[in-house]
Amino acid sequence: RKQLITDVKLQHAGAKLVCLNFRHDTESMEKIRSVTQARVLARGDNHQTIRAASEKGKFIGVMDGFIKRFEPCTPYARPDDGFDVVIDLDPVVGSRQNLETAVSRLKQHFPNLIEAIPSTKEYDAAIRNALDYQPDIYDRTPARATDNNTKKKRKLEYMSVDVASDKVNYVIQKAFSASTSQTARFYMQLKQTRRIQSRFHLTLMHRASMDEYPDLWQRYMAAWEAAGGSESQLGECD
Repeated sequence: RKQLITDVKLQHAGAKLVCLNFRHDTESMEKIRSVTQARVLARGDNHQTIRAASEKGKFIGVMDGFIKRFEPCTPYARPDDGFDVVIDLDPVVGSRQNLETAVSRLKQHFPNLIEAIPSTKEYDAAIRNALDYQPDIYDRTPARATDNNTKKKRKLEYMSVDVASDKVNYVIQKAFSASTSQTARFYMQLKQTRRIQSRFHLTLMHRASMDEYPDLWQRYMAAWEAAGGSESQLGECD
């Protein structure tokens, strides 16, 4: 959440962030687990990323992992104080009730966003449409191969010379220090959120240019292969 809030605010200072907070009280955790599992199982394989019916054991493990990693929302402490609105929802009650709660709260905080509160029939139709939806695009990411023999041979993508990071960072910081306070503050935000790379290099040649300079590329290839085809340092230069 911290990275999401920071990145959005950096790029769109006027953006409003709304948190739909499904409360996870410790005393009701077991009930939350059983209710949510039952809902997902009821949809069977009708999901984009999981097969609740075909892979029940795997799916339950994924859901348990979500619950264990869950971090409660604390609106008055960082990073959650970056949300403009926090809407508390109850994971145990039906989606229909939570939908009505979310819409009414959005209307309360952003009256121009929703012109009129939907009718009961419109709420019911929206929920029915969502529950009847059948995805036609699925996540079909293949499992990673574990056999070392199936690994493809690595190719040299580019040859480069490392540049001293301390010198580059000094020049960057000096340039931003001489700029406006707003620009300097933006630089500090990037630095504090680790959006500035820690290492720098000068590209000598990229694979895309191999046809234009075949002899030079072969020299780089020979040096790289002689070093075992790794990313380790091949030499030094002044």
